[in-house]
Amino acid sequence: MFRVVLLVGALMAAQRFDEELTAYDRLLARAPQAFDALYNRGVILSQRAAIQSQKGLFEEALASLDQAAL
Repeated sequence: MFRVVLLVGALMAAQRFDEELTAYDRLLARAPQAFDALYNRGVILSQRAAIQSQKGLFEEALASLDQAAL
């Protein structure tokens, strides 16, 4: 389990969310009640949603800049 935690930590630092989720899914398949895995999986999902939201805001800002240039 310690190796999985190290792997997921490295993936999190690189923001490789899909791979992180897969690693936690594998861990949870073996230990469904693992609090750390359940909690961290929720954190990853929250971070991914926040990044998608931020990306959308930046795209809106760029679009409004393009409109202002017209």
